[in-house]
Amino acid sequence: MGGSKISGVGFGLGIERLILLMDTLGVQIPNEDKVKLYIASMGEKEHLKAIELSSILRNNNVKCEIDHMNRSLKAQFKYADKISAEYVGVIGENELSNQFIKIKKMSDGTEQEVNFNDLLNFFN
Repeated sequence: MGGSKISGVGFGLGIERLILLMDTLGVQIPNEDKVKLYIASMGEKEHLKAIELSSILRNNNVKCEIDHMNRSLKAQFKYADKISAEYVGVIGENELSNQFIKIKKMSDGTEQEVNFNDLLNFFN
């Protein structure tokens, strides 16, 4: 390809051989924990609150995701469904000003409002 000669090192392993070896050795790949809560936000200030709440939850071993792509609320719900989130929490302007998150249980559609300060207790 031109240029000066440079030493190199490489490694190759066929993925099929790796899978066969793992199967032969009885290696079990652990299932990833499902997302407990997906926090959907509807604005910049609301997104900052979602970051804060998700950090608190994650630090307390509650698997939580938030939107990082500035999607619409409908798209955020669609994504939460795609990743099989157990709950979706919504933070809009009203929720932010009143210090609560509206939580929807995805399996049955029930909703409730939870104060920001009580959110961790909701999942424990």
